[in-house]
Amino acid sequence: MKPLRSIYLLIGFALAFAGALLALTRIQAIQAEVPLHESLYIPNPSIMKYATGGHSAAMGDLLWLQCIQYVSRHFNTDEKYEWLYQMCDVITDLDPQFLDVYVNGAIFLACLKDEPKASLRLLEKGRRTLPHSYRLPYEMAMIHLVSFKDFQRACDYLEEAVKCPDAPEGLAEFTANFLRSQNLREALRGYWGRLAQEHESKAIRQMALQKLLELALEDVVEQMQAALTAYLEAGNPPTERLEDLVERGFLRQIPEDPAGGQFFIDPDDNLVKNTTLLDARNEPIIKYLEIGLERFHAKENRYPETLDELVSSGTSPYIPIHPYGRQYQYDPATGAVQG
Repeated sequence: MKPLRSIYLLIGFALAFAGALLALTRIQAIQAEVPLHESLYIPNPSIMKYATGGHSAAMGDLLWLQCIQYVSRHFNTDEKYEWLYQMCDVITDLDPQFLDVYVNGAIFLACLKDEPKASLRLLEKGRRTLPHSYRLPYEMAMIHLVSFKDFQRACDYLEEAVKCPDAPEGLAEFTANFLRSQNLREALRGYWGRLAQEHESKAIRQMALQKLLELALEDVVEQMQAALTAYLEAGNPPTERLEDLVERGFLRQIPEDPAGGQFFIDPDDNLVKNTTLLDARNEPIIKYLEIGLERFHAKENRYPETLDELVSSGTSPYIPIHPYGRQYQYDPATGAVQG
């Protein structure tokens, strides 16, 4: 009887797992047909654990592939990742030991979706399950550094990462240099440089290269600002022309922006600025406004008359200031917002 019982159990598991795979295939088909309703097809982890006979880690692997495809699809289209956190949360419920989901999901959330708090929440979940992995406190340190510019919290998590048994040899030296120099920009350069060279996701590598370019442009803006300050302190009248700094010998030449942007002097505050950097700051603001508009529309079945109605209705906490200091163009008939 025992061999027969084992065979029945094996057949039962095979049927259950096949059913789970069939459900996943159906999820893929529906997502392809109706991509706007992806939230409806995030599996319930309790149901999936039951359907796979307790072998939920295998389903977690399959769903992680789905998640990567989801990120790639939205990276190449609208760059909106509305259900990214929920996907990572479900996968790690199915397989709490899935380290790559905690780490890469957190990077996706912070870098692509610009939701560092959700990123930290996912990493903290992994940290409770995998307390001996250095990658979790290390990424938490980087999120605090990159997104919040919180040097002290970053140091705390780096010191925790160094104490983990799987910490690489170079991490202790990196942490010591970081604590000694307290150079935020150099630390960010090292972080984005590592992602640009090593991360498996093309989307993250492209994002990291863009961030490295922005850091280089910030260096140039800083140098040009120092030249403008020296120009004004020398008694020269305020100017909007960078050429005046070159003609008076305060600047050797006007540098070129590899991204095609322009350097300029803002006459309102006498600061040197760069359009590539300003545009980079504006992109997440546009996404933030679009998400608020869609949430308002889902609730009220209309778009707000003005962007300020997002705040008065409680949909969004505030309307960010435009990086260029101008007003956002908004069409209440279509919900389209441009900057």
